[in-house]
Amino acid sequence: MIAVLAVTACAAVIVLSRQWPFSENRIAKSLQETFPATVTFQKFRPTYFPHPGCVAEGIVFRRLGMPAQTPAIVTIQHMKIEGHYLDILFRPGYLAQIVAENFQVHVPALGTKVESTGWKATSPTSVSEKFFSTAQCLRSRGLILPIPCGSIFRS
Repeated sequence: MIAVLAVTACAAVIVLSRQWPFSENRIAKSLQETFPATVTFQKFRPTYFPHPGCVAEGIVFRRLGMPAQTPAIVTIQHMKIEGHYLDILFRPGYLAQIVAENFQVHVPALGTKVESTGWKATSPTSVSEKFFSTAQCLRSRGLILPIPCGSIFRS
């Protein structure tokens, strides 16, 4: 009986490690399927306990179809994504919470050319709660506008 449990536990660890939904590549792919941008991380680490998820730092979204010298459209200093083990099994693509700190949206100058990319949102991911702290909108002329996080971004 103990041997069966040990083999089952080992098999579960192997399957989860190969199919872990919170790997850097899977999170980047999901974000790129949700937003028309390429996404990079300076630091990334998965978390396992008490909840499955990940922590990313230095997240940069670069808008598709923009010239290479254009600043990133969004930067996030720190982001924590959290799920539940039962959701991984019974509701794949469902996240309990995303918390983003120092979220900045960079608005390009009026008239900035954006090439058509043919991008369409394809991500099946849904999120229960989203929290953004210290959110700012940076306009091309250096004007910083605080974004009222509590009223706009919570769902």
